[in-house]
Amino acid sequence: MEAKLLNDISNIQKNKIAIIEKITAATDLKHRLISLGFIKGNSVVVISKSLANETIVVQIGNKSKYALRNVEAKHILVKPELCNRKLKI
Repeated sequence: MEAKLLNDISNIQKNKIAIIEKITAATDLKHRLISLGFIKGNSVVVISKSLANETIVVQIGNKSKYALRNVEAKHILVKPELCNRKLKI
């Protein structure tokens, strides 16, 4: 039932805050994403998306920004923040 509430990060609207819930990638990619800060409970925001939606730029917390390919982003499962606030840039 909870899985229905989760979305991969590539489906989150620009500037919406979400909370990381799970990384579903294979071991090597999973370890890389965790080392970058994609950890359960961290907030994440989609800053921008490419025109073809092949890459996205995300911000973890108030600090780090990363560009991810969609194939990587699809392994980061998130849930929208309950208050559904937007990031002000």
